[in-house]
Amino acid sequence: MSMEHWFDLGIPTGLDQMALMPNADGRLELFVLGDGRELWHTWQTMPNSGWSDWASLGRIPGDAPKRDELVVGHYLDGTLQVFGKGIGRVQGLVGSTGDRIAQISQNVPNGGWGNWRFITDPVYRAEYLSLGENLDGRLELFFFEGGPEPSLWHKWQSAPNKVWQSKEKLILPPESDAPFGLNPILSSNGDLNLLAVMLFMGSFIESGLSIMRLRQEGGWTKWTNLGIPEPLVGKSLRITVAGNADGRIEIFARSSDYPTLDIFHKWEIGQGGWSDWENLGMPIKPPIKAGPDVKWYGDAFCLAKNADGRLELFASGLDGALWHRWQILPQWHTTSENAWSEWDTLGGEKVDKIVTATNPDGRIEVFIFSYGNGLFHRWQVNPGRNEWNN
Repeated sequence: MSMEHWFDLGIPTGLDQMALMPNADGRLELFVLGDGRELWHTWQTMPNSGWSDWASLGRIPGDAPKRDELVVGHYLDGTLQVFGKGIGRVQGLVGSTGDRIAQISQNVPNGGWGNWRFITDPVYRAEYLSLGENLDGRLELFFFEGGPEPSLWHKWQSAPNKVWQSKEKLILPPESDAPFGLNPILSSNGDLNLLAVMLFMGSFIESGLSIMRLRQEGGWTKWTNLGIPEPLVGKSLRITVAGNADGRIEIFARSSDYPTLDIFHKWEIGQGGWSDWENLGMPIKPPIKAGPDVKWYGDAFCLAKNADGRLELFASGLDGALWHRWQILPQWHTTSENAWSEWDTLGGEKVDKIVTATNPDGRIEVFIFSYGNGLFHRWQVNPGRNEWNN
């Protein structure tokens, strides 16, 4: 396996996190958190076109937190917004050092950038930073505070493009210990949903991980338990979520524990109902035991949406390459058997991180970090078709 057909974007100085977001005019912009927690970016020079050289947006302020995180969104006016973490101190207050959320903004849509600024007070340890967008365009931040008093926080804009409200706590599920990832998404009725992998250590459910859902509905409702696929019980678990063409939420789950690397999914049905978990498999089945044929244990996966609304799933395989499969029709489906294509390879090697976005003309573009090789991308030649650049 090689990087044939993949275009090298170069890489500034290392890579810890990356994120991708379209500008107001549709040009994609890629952000990379590199060595020294410096944020770098590159952007399409024209919609559906080539890419600029890398440029620095400076170092996230404050000392390095225990775990770097990076999320990107946009205000209703189209200006891009980037959020990260730094350890900061509030001047004049004793014991006020801790993780703080920092933000940097475009000055105008499609334009230059301002400076980093903190937008939260310090918390003991901020983890699983995530960003949702309300139906009216207001952004909402979510993060978990680890430590002696675990708390789930959210913070939102008072109005589109306006200032941020003070952070407030969201109640955690009974007897939960901590989340492992927070995933905000809008539902078909316009309510913001928060889906999270929660760790439980008690009798509320069997001890272990479970996927939980919290709904906004004019005021945040109680958590509901969506369970986990049976083969993933007792294993590590990560999820990603997406909205179907008709607005139904679909959840995808994968473990990073070899050899259980299959990807499972479930989706909304009817009014508030959910399908059972179904197995979408994995690109390449593992051998009976680890050996020289297993070149890479990558567990990365992510989703993109085709021009006609069909979801497309991208995942690293045990051969180290990037694989994908896609919905055959953008419609209500009952089983994976008649709803999804077979797995197909896009090549590459040692795929460690994946991000995707859709160009203004509807073509998906996928970016991978190949461990030890650098940052690369490929793109559809025609929207919605399994035809990729060579």
